[in-house]
Amino acid sequence: LSALQDVDEETAGVLARYPGVAGLADGLHCDEGYELALGAALSYRGSAVVVPGDVDRWTLLGALRAAGIRVARLVLPRGGAAAEDVAAAGLEPLLARVQGAQGRVRELLASAYVADDLRAVPSTFEGIAVTRRGEYYRPASGELGVAAGLPAAVLLERRGRLAAVERRRTEAEGALQRAEEDARTARQVAEGRTGERMRREHEVEGARAAAARARRESNALQARAQEAASARARATRKSEAHLAELAGLDDEVEALERRAAEVLVAAQHAAGPLAEAEAAVVAAEEEHEHALSMLTRCRVELEQRAAAAERAAAEREARQAKARAAQERLQTLQKRLASVPQAVTAAAALRQAVHSLLAVASTAAERLEQADDRGLRVPDREGLRQMAVREAEIRRSADDARERRIAAQVEVARLEERRGDVAAAWERVAGRLEVAHFAPPADEDEAAALARAVERAERRIERIGPVNPLAEAECAELGERAAFLREQRRDMERSLQELETLITEMTGRVDAGFAEMFGLVQGHFSHMIETLFPGGRGMLTLTAGDEGEEAGIAMQVKPGRKLGKRLTMLSGGERSLAAIAFLMSLMLARPSPFYILDEIEAALDDVNIGRLVGLVREYRTRTQFIIITHQKRTMEAADILYGVTMGEDAVSRVVSARMAEEEIERRSEAD
Repeated sequence: LSALQDVDEETAGVLARYPGVAGLADGLHCDEGYELALGAALSYRGSAVVVPGDVDRWTLLGALRAAGIRVARLVLPRGGAAAEDVAAAGLEPLLARVQGAQGRVRELLASAYVADDLRAVPSTFEGIAVTRRGEYYRPASGELGVAAGLPAAVLLERRGRLAAVERRRTEAEGALQRAEEDARTARQVAEGRTGERMRREHEVEGARAAAARARRESNALQARAQEAASARARATRKSEAHLAELAGLDDEVEALERRAAEVLVAAQHAAGPLAEAEAAVVAAEEEHEHALSMLTRCRVELEQRAAAAERAAAEREARQAKARAAQERLQTLQKRLASVPQAVTAAAALRQAVHSLLAVASTAAERLEQADDRGLRVPDREGLRQMAVREAEIRRSADDARERRIAAQVEVARLEERRGDVAAAWERVAGRLEVAHFAPPADEDEAAALARAVERAERRIERIGPVNPLAEAECAELGERAAFLREQRRDMERSLQELETLITEMTGRVDAGFAEMFGLVQGHFSHMIETLFPGGRGMLTLTAGDEGEEAGIAMQVKPGRKLGKRLTMLSGGERSLAAIAFLMSLMLARPSPFYILDEIEAALDDVNIGRLVGLVREYRTRTQFIIITHQKRTMEAADILYGVTMGEDAVSRVVSARMAEEEIERRSEAD
């Protein structure tokens, strides 16, 4: 095959000087599996040269002979041959499976047909029948043989295989490119899903924490709501009881008023019997007119009765005046009872003021707790405990106010009882008024006793005094308590100012320490960048954070012969070197006893690994480096090596190796 290729190259060099002249098999392509059939059809003519009609065949033949080509076949143009008995033999034209056949080549292949079995080809068939196995049959000349080993067949088969391989390679490249695109898309989707999953996990954690906080707050609010509901129920029951008592008192007052009206009506009815008595007197005078002895006695008796009637009228008027005075006192008592709700309202206002003061104290306590939660140190812990004690005292004062309100309600009940006593006295007075019209004149002692009873009742009413005599004292006491709480609030405000001053001072110290530390790290960072990036420069700058975020540090690195870039714009190896430079800068500014470095040189090449090893050797006298690595260059710089290996028993073992003292000293001297 190599010899054939050499001959083809020599022939191609000669044919290149003649336009239109080309190899017979050049440019021919066939379907996969038909290469041997095409080679058998071409037979020995597979390496022939097609000569068009406008080229002198004899000149071309001489040129080939002069070039030292000993085998050459020229295919000249001629008329085509017709194929017969094709349909009867079930043959397929070979041209249907060949691409690129033109001119004379097409004429040569026009008489070639593909058969599944050469025994089915009739003997009268004019042309050549071939099989896909490389067999050929020419009935006209009686030629029958196998051409699979001919150079043309081999060349066409190799060319077909090469074309198939190229097609498969193209398809594989396309599939690989599509797979890479799919993988890249899947990777992007996976990264996006990973970020989304992490974000959702953070959101879920935040939601769980918020739900827990909300659950705790809900439980606390439910407990407070239950306490408030219980207190409200108790207050409602007490209010209903008080309202019922007041309603009973109103009923008693109405009953007293009705009784007074009945007494007045009875007094009016008493005037009727008096008129009848006067009529009887007139009748008696007429009857005893004729009896002089009886006349004098009757006249005296009439005078006495007239005087008694006058006295009774005077007493009746006096008693009516006293009844009116008692009714006025009763109205005054009712007015005082009406002022009881106002006193209760004032007590409620005082209670509301106490609650307001308690809210102020609670707010101040919460502010102190928030300040303590932010990490601030409260200078006076004893003051906080005193505030807690004061808050408890305030709550006790509120309880005392509630007890005093209950005492006021009890006092109201006592007033109601006294009003009953007054009502009883009024009934007694009314009874006396009613009896006065029928009874003889009352005794002066009894009248004096009644007057004394009325005076005692008046004195008792005066002793009752205001509905709540302690309200003013309680108001003054609560005012003092409010002033005390205001003073405590001022103390807490002063404590907060002291805390703010302390915070400002601590912030200034922290800023000063950070500025000093930042200057040291920045100087060491510039030196490290110059060491790891020969000819490069590095700089650290402070960046202002967005709203709600803290400020940060921006790292800018300018490798040698490159523009300055931020860390995110550097390559993987450059970012690793920048991180190593920053780490070494921190080590120099604030050294630690040892450092653990986990494959920090994974993205570095041999040159940069050598620079890193040089830094480790330079600073190993200041600190100890523990490096996890797979790089041979890094292992060579170690004093002690540790490795984990697994034997045939599947048990992991730790293996250590210490470098020889001579080697360590040699490297130290080299450093």
